[in-house]
Amino acid sequence: MRVIQRPVEIDRSRGFTAQFIPDEYFYILNYEAYLVNFTLNINGSDVPFAFFQDKRSLIIKCTVSGINCMNTVGVSAFGKHITSIEYAEGFTLIGFEDGRILKVLGTGGTGQNMFNITASSGGFAVANTALQSYLVGSHKFQKKILDIVYIGGKTLVCFEAGKILKVNGTGGSGYNVFAITEFLNGFSSVPGYNYYSGYEKLDSDVTNITTVAAYTLIAFKDGRQIKIAGTGGTGANMFKIIKTNYGYSSVPWTYILWGSHKFNSYIIKSLVVGNNTFFCFADGRIMKILGAGGTGQNMFNITQTSNGFATYGPSTPYLLGSYKFPHNHFAFDMKYINGFTYVLINGDFILKILGTGGTGFNMFNIAYGLSTGYINNLYYNAGGGFPCYLFGGQRWTTNITYIHQLTQIDDWIIVCYCREDGMQFVTKLKSVVNGTSFVNMFGTHSATSGFSIGVMTSDGSSTSAFLCCT
Repeated sequence: MRVIQRPVEIDRSRGFTAQFIPDEYFYILNYEAYLVNFTLNINGSDVPFAFFQDKRSLIIKCTVSGINCMNTVGVSAFGKHITSIEYAEGFTLIGFEDGRILKVLGTGGTGQNMFNITASSGGFAVANTALQSYLVGSHKFQKKILDIVYIGGKTLVCFEAGKILKVNGTGGSGYNVFAITEFLNGFSSVPGYNYYSGYEKLDSDVTNITTVAAYTLIAFKDGRQIKIAGTGGTGANMFKIIKTNYGYSSVPWTYILWGSHKFNSYIIKSLVVGNNTFFCFADGRIMKILGAGGTGQNMFNITQTSNGFATYGPSTPYLLGSYKFPHNHFAFDMKYINGFTYVLINGDFILKILGTGGTGFNMFNIAYGLSTGYINNLYYNAGGGFPCYLFGGQRWTTNITYIHQLTQIDDWIIVCYCREDGMQFVTKLKSVVNGTSFVNMFGTHSATSGFSIGVMTSDGSSTSAFLCCT
């Protein structure tokens, strides 16, 4: 699971949540600061923290039950940004911007340094041998880790410079947790181990991975996308593909690649809802496809238009609908919760769509501009005799400028967002919220005490910031 980043990097803190087991979730905060001071109430006791310039990210483990937004049970700090996190086979895998990967048992322990680890030249080591160790294994790769995805008994690790590593299960233990040898363009197995499965070296970085039925769809920064059977084959060039002007073609007499496409922009997010598959693009387009599409080049049978996409030819019409957001807006995250699709837009807006919307070039039937009785620069139902799919919207009008993520955790909706001054917010809402206001569907929520983070800005000034629960 990739920690959400927008196409244009912004020098600010980024909050992200991930749930792997019932009633527990991680709050991940990557930040750019010289000093972080905060106090956490961990298992009933207030614990002060002070992290200096050698720390750049936090993982805070919380439980969902109770009145407070974040019932903290543990925390761990790291010197580099966290780029990805995945839970599989009873282990948590965490990827970092410096190429390190960490594998811990379950979700770790509690208290300060809940994983009981310290960074080392080859990855991580146990910090205190007198305490329980949750460290299973680690490794230090040559390039930044972009994503870690577990699919059907295989773990795909994606790196900068176009490399993708596939291992069986979640690998092993100790240093060199996957028992591999890394070279410039790929990997090989250390003799005597069988964790290594295969690798691929491409010209562009992976931006999105999604699974639809028996297929894996992988999108790249150059606008290409491939559809492969399962997770591909083994060994070098495990996808058995050859780059072309229109996408990729198969190595002769191989049957791993099922289709490809070359877009004018790249995919940053996908969402599968039943037999509907959404793809969000960095240029503001969004499209809805039937299942996983078709085969061959132009596997979706589409052509790009000024307002989205259209069906290209007389063959099977896989395109269900599309939209082109105006004013350099783009959707960077989508979630389907209790019959509604929530769309997060960089404006920063959250749109609540009934079901998965409709069809055609304006599949949500929305417009942008002067709303009826609220404020300017807002999305609203376009009307025009077509069904209304927009059931609500959220746009904080008091200095809330960056929405990080919206996700469902148990019976709650968790929204992570912040202000320009760095103040971080986490809002917990009942997932049956029925608000229909286009500007404030979540209603008014005031901050409570109990969880605050003070962050000095990257230039060393004394501006304070806080992470609050509402």
